[in-house]
Formats: sequence, structure tokens, C-alpha cells
Amino acid sequence: MIWIQLAICFAILLYAGARLTKYADTLAKKTKLGGLWIGLVLVATITSIPETIAAASATAIFNDDDLALSTLYGGNTFNLLMIGVMDLLNQKLPLLKAVSRRQVFILFSGIILLSVSGIAIVMGSTAAILLGTVSLTSIFLLLLYFVLLYYQQKTATKEETQDGYLPLAWRSFILKLILASSAVVIAGIWLSYVGEQISIITGLSSSFVGALVLGITTSAPEVIVSLIALRIGAVDLAVANMAGSIMYRASIIIVPDIFGGGAILTSVSGDNLVLIAAAVIMALVAIIGINYPGRKQLGGLFSWYTPVIIGIYLVSAFVVFSSVE
Repeated sequence: MIWIQLAICFAILLYAGARLTKYADTLAKKTKLGGLWIGLVLVATITSIPETIAAASATAIFNDDDLALSTLYGGNTFNLLMIGVMDLLNQKLPLLKAVSRRQVFILFSGIILLSVSGIAIVMGSTAAILLGTVSLTSIFLLLLYFVLLYYQQKTATKEETQDGYLPLAWRSFILKLILASSAVVIAGIWLSYVGEQISIITGLSSSFVGALVLGITTSAPEVIVSLIALRIGAVDLAVANMAGSIMYRASIIIVPDIFGGGAILTSVSGDNLVLIAAAVIMALVAIIGINYPGRKQLGGLFSWYTPVIIGIYLVSAFVVFSSVE
């Protein structure tokens, strides 16, 4: 029965994700915000809500801090892995050659947020300064996220609109955008529940389940939306959705903090440091890939950065799996 639920979730995500991508791409053109900004803020936030719910559930219901954080950080590494996968699917030219240079700032912002989290984990109880039931570190991460978003918006150059038209009346368009977004959120939350059930059935460790099972299943909305965006040629939207989701996940530690009683970063295993380090290195590789995309290798199969990103992901997954007691 759990596998039937999994199939239904993916079916809903495929349909609703296709509609959300189409509407988001149209919105980017009609509002002059561009695919990068729409992907960074609107789509990334909508598609990342399942991870937020899963992380909150891990602390509130299962009282498992490792499961909460490894779900978020595992989702980050999986999103970065998908940049390599999308490069394989983008046969015309290197994926990162087709994106805006402003994606560098988004990826670097993710690195900053992840690094702060990593430092807090290393410091342990020394960083466990609470304001009520919330750690100052998680508050700082959330504030830093908004500062980075503001800076990105302030420094963004206005993008020219592309020829296009709204197939629906404006109010009807917004309503359908909301409905598609809601369907993605509901299916994503349902999928996170399915992932938790799969983790119980398999009996694997919290860190591994969070990093692989929940990290992947709760990332399904972002993946599907980005793949559809890639298919319709909205490359900036596809990559910004992935990169924006990394920023979002790294900044919402305050949610499991609230549900778990505070300072979650000081009470988790070293496996989360592995996931953070992997995400930081993969993001750095992607940044270099944007600045030096090169040419496709092996007859146009992949760019130089693709095997590097995939390799780092596989190594991090192996290290986390090897730590299972």
C-alpha cells in the first residue's frame, strides 16, 4: 500500500508541477522579475515546504534531531546532484553556460548559510544560546537569509520581458497558480509521510534515512518542477529553484528548533557535517562551472563539472551509510 501512495504522490507532483512551472515561467515574463528571481523566491519556497514539515515532524513527533537536519541537508546535496543530472539531459550545451551569472550569488549565499550551521555543530554546547526555546544561531540564519535575499533583489538588473501572453484572465491565472502550488505542497507533505514510513520499514539509521530517503522524497517537488522548467527552456528558473531551495533549507533551522525545544544544531551527529561539507563543495564546483563552463565531453554527453558533482554526492552518501551502527 505504501508503494501505491508513493506512485500517487509522484503522479500528482508531475501534473501539478508541470502547471506550476508553466505559470511561474509566464509570471516571470509578465512581471519583469525574470526566471531567476521567481525560481529563487516563489518556486523554491513553495517546493521546499515539504522539507519544512518533515523536519518539524522529526522533532515534534519522533524527537529525532538527526532525522530533522539530515532531511534538510540531504535534500541540499540531492538538489546539487540534480544540477549534474540536468546537465546530462541538456544536450545542446553545458547547463551552467545557459544560466545567469547572478546564480553565483545565490549559490554563494547557500554556502554562507551552510557554513554558519556547520560552525554551530562543531562548537556544540558552546553555541547553545537560547532565546526562549529558539537558539540565537537559528534566528541569525533566518535573518541572514532575508538579508541575502534583499541584497540579491537590490543588485539584480532588470531583465527584458520576452514575447508571451497570458492564456487566462489575470485573476484566473493567479487562482490556478495558487491551486497548482497547493497541490505541489500537499503532495510533497504526503510524500514526506510516505518517506518516513519507508524509513520505518527499512530500519536504517536516522541520518541515512534523512539524507537519502527523506532528503530525496521531499526534494521531489523541486526536482520535478526544475526538470519541467528545463524541458520548456527555462534554464534560469530550473537552476534558481534548486539553488534557492538550498538557501531556504539552510535558513529554516528555526522550525525544528521550535518543535524540538531549541539548539538543534548542538545535539546532532557528525553525519550532518559530512552532508554540509558535501553541499558546500558541490556548490563551489557549480560556481566554478558557471564561470568556466567549458565544452561538453564525450560527444556532448556531459560537462566537466557533472562527474565531479555526482562523485561528491556518492562519496557523501557512502560515508553517511558507513556510519550506520
